[in-house]
Order: sequence, then structure tokens, then C-alpha cells
Amino acid sequence: MLKLLITLLGWPDIAYRKWQVSEGAVSANQMEEARAAVQRYFTYDIELYVVARELAKQNAMRLLTGNAKGSKRQDRVMVCIPGSSFDGAEHVLMSAEHFDGKFVPKLKARGFEIAFV
Repeated sequence: MLKLLITLLGWPDIAYRKWQVSEGAVSANQMEEARAAVQRYFTYDIELYVVARELAKQNAMRLLTGNAKGSKRQDRVMVCIPGSSFDGAEHVLMSAEHFDGKFVPKLKARGFEIAFV
């Protein structure tokens, strides 16, 4: 997810490492204390997650419906063509208007099939 955000938002791509990570095993007592702390301090976050997950399940198909000309599509399109690259990247983010008007006709002229996922 972090790599996707870095790519989509144009953030600097930096290396991430594990810092301050213990090598030893965690005891059953430590795990129970951690569970209790999570329940105590993050109750609202847990409830929000449960509700958001259920809403996502209910709305997934509605959110993902539409076609290239549909009104539900975002104003920007992520283009990924397996085996090719755009200026060294595996994918490119472009405006939907540019995608429909310039990019799609060129792809179709070359015999490519367009799939929205």
C-alpha cells in the first residue's frame, strides 16, 4: 500500500527498514497485555473498522460499476500495460479525458483490448 501511495502521489521513494524491532519471542503474558491495551485504547477505531468494512462489502459492486464513458469513473486513470513501461515506470496516471481522447484510440488502432479493473 505504501509503495502504491508513493507512486500515485509522486512522493519520494525512500527505503524503509525495521528499526527497534526485537529479536526475541513475545511471552503469552505480553501478548495478553497488548490485546488488553488495544481494546482499551482503540475501541472506537475497531468499531469504525468493522462498520467501514461492512459498508465496503455492501458498496463494492456499486462503486466498481461503470464503463469508460460512465459518470461513476474517476477523473484520473491508472494505465498499466503488462510488459511495457512509461518513462521507466510500470504504470502511469493520466487524466480520463486524455485517456479517452488520445490514448484509447492509439491502443485500439494497434489491436489492444481495454479492460477496466
